[in-house]
Amino acid sequence: MTVLTTYFSQRSYGTQHLNIFRRMAHTIISDYLREMKEYVEDKGFPPSFEEMMSAAKRLENDLLLKGDWLKLAYKKERGKGSPSLSKGVKRIIKGALNDYINRTKAITPNKPKEVL
Repeated sequence: MTVLTTYFSQRSYGTQHLNIFRRMAHTIISDYLREMKEYVEDKGFPPSFEEMMSAAKRLENDLLLKGDWLKLAYKKERGKGSPSLSKGVKRIIKGALNDYINRTKAITPNKPKEVL
Protein backbone atom coordinates (compact mmCIF):
# COMPACT_ATOMS: atom_id res chain seq x y z
CA MET A 1 0.00 0.00 0.00
CA THR A 2 2.81 2.44 0.77
CA VAL A 3 4.27 1.88 -2.69
CA LEU A 4 1.01 3.08 -4.28
CA THR A 5 0.78 6.01 -1.88
CA THR A 6 4.34 7.04 -2.70
CA TYR A 7 3.70 6.68 -6.44
CA PHE A 8 0.58 8.85 -6.41
CA SER A 9 2.08 11.45 -4.06
CA GLN A 10 5.00 12.00 -6.47
CA ARG A 11 2.83 12.04 -9.57
CA SER A 12 2.24 15.29 -11.39
CA TYR A 13 -1.31 16.53 -11.98
CA GLY A 14 -2.63 19.21 -14.32
CA THR A 15 -4.30 21.11 -11.47
CA GLN A 16 -0.93 21.56 -9.79
CA HIS A 17 0.54 22.92 -13.01
CA LEU A 18 -2.37 25.33 -13.47
CA ASN A 19 -1.95 26.64 -9.92
CA ILE A 20 1.75 27.19 -10.56
CA PHE A 21 0.99 28.99 -13.83
CA ARG A 22 -1.69 31.15 -12.18
CA ARG A 23 0.79 32.30 -9.52
CA MET A 24 3.46 32.81 -12.17
CA ALA A 25 1.10 34.96 -14.28
CA HIS A 26 0.20 37.07 -11.23
CA THR A 27 3.90 37.67 -10.50
CA ILE A 28 4.65 38.60 -14.11
CA ILE A 29 1.71 41.03 -14.21
CA SER A 30 2.93 42.64 -10.99
CA ASP A 31 6.36 43.15 -12.57
CA TYR A 32 4.86 44.76 -15.67
CA LEU A 33 2.65 47.02 -13.53
CA ARG A 34 5.64 48.04 -11.41
CA GLU A 35 7.45 49.06 -14.62
CA MET A 36 4.42 51.12 -15.63
CA LYS A 37 4.26 52.84 -12.22
CA GLU A 38 7.97 53.65 -12.36
CA TYR A 39 7.54 55.10 -15.84
CA VAL A 40 4.71 57.36 -14.67
CA GLU A 41 6.68 58.43 -11.58
CA ASP A 42 9.83 59.19 -13.60
CA LYS A 43 8.24 60.95 -16.55
CA GLY A 44 5.26 62.50 -14.80
CA PHE A 45 2.83 61.37 -17.49
CA PRO A 46 1.48 58.00 -18.67
CA PRO A 47 3.03 56.17 -21.61
CA SER A 48 1.52 56.53 -25.05
CA PHE A 49 -1.15 54.15 -26.28
CA GLU A 50 1.38 52.45 -28.57
CA GLU A 51 3.76 51.88 -25.67
CA MET A 52 0.96 50.45 -23.54
CA MET A 53 -0.13 48.08 -26.32
CA SER A 54 3.48 47.08 -26.89
CA ALA A 55 3.78 46.23 -23.18
CA ALA A 56 0.53 44.23 -23.36
CA LYS A 57 1.86 42.31 -26.37
CA ARG A 58 5.15 41.62 -24.56
CA LEU A 59 3.15 40.39 -21.56
CA GLU A 60 1.08 38.10 -23.77
CA ASN A 61 4.21 36.68 -25.44
CA ASP A 62 5.86 36.21 -22.06
CA LEU A 63 2.84 34.33 -20.72
CA LEU A 64 2.53 32.22 -23.88
CA LEU A 65 6.18 31.16 -23.63
CA LYS A 66 5.81 30.30 -19.94
CA GLY A 67 2.59 28.40 -20.70
CA ASP A 68 4.30 26.39 -23.46
CA TRP A 69 7.18 25.64 -21.12
CA LEU A 70 4.74 24.43 -18.46
CA LYS A 71 2.82 22.23 -20.92
CA LEU A 72 6.09 20.67 -22.13
CA ALA A 73 7.15 19.99 -18.54
CA TYR A 74 3.80 18.29 -17.87
CA LYS A 75 4.09 16.24 -21.05
CA LYS A 76 7.62 15.19 -20.12
CA GLU A 77 6.53 14.09 -16.63
CA ARG A 78 3.34 12.31 -17.68
CA GLY A 79 4.34 11.07 -21.12
CA LYS A 80 1.33 12.71 -22.77
CA GLY A 81 -0.23 16.13 -23.10
CA SER A 82 -3.39 17.34 -21.43
CA PRO A 83 -6.12 19.17 -23.38
CA SER A 84 -7.61 20.49 -20.14
CA LEU A 85 -4.20 21.90 -19.15
CA SER A 86 -3.93 23.64 -22.53
CA LYS A 87 -7.42 25.12 -22.15
CA GLY A 88 -6.66 26.17 -18.58
CA VAL A 89 -3.45 27.92 -19.63
CA LYS A 90 -5.30 29.80 -22.38
CA ARG A 91 -8.02 30.80 -19.92
CA ILE A 92 -5.45 32.05 -17.40
CA ILE A 93 -3.64 34.06 -20.10
CA LYS A 94 -6.89 35.67 -21.22
CA GLY A 95 -7.82 36.54 -17.64
CA ALA A 96 -4.32 37.83 -16.91
CA LEU A 97 -4.39 40.16 -19.92
CA ASN A 98 -7.80 41.51 -18.92
CA ASP A 99 -6.54 42.02 -15.37
CA TYR A 100 -3.44 43.82 -16.67
CA ILE A 101 -5.48 46.16 -18.87
CA ASN A 102 -7.92 46.95 -16.04
CA ARG A 103 -5.12 47.61 -13.60
CA THR A 104 -3.24 49.87 -16.04
CA LYS A 105 -6.36 52.01 -16.32
CA ALA A 106 -6.04 52.71 -12.60
CA ILE A 107 -2.37 53.67 -12.97
CA THR A 108 -2.72 55.89 -16.02
CA PRO A 109 -5.27 58.64 -15.44
CA ASN A 110 -7.42 59.74 -18.33
CA LYS A 111 -6.33 62.96 -19.93
CA PRO A 112 -9.03 65.63 -20.03
CA LYS A 113 -10.36 66.25 -23.50
CA GLU A 114 -9.56 69.60 -24.99
CA VAL A 115 -12.52 71.79 -25.79
CA LEU A 116 -12.30 73.77 -28.99
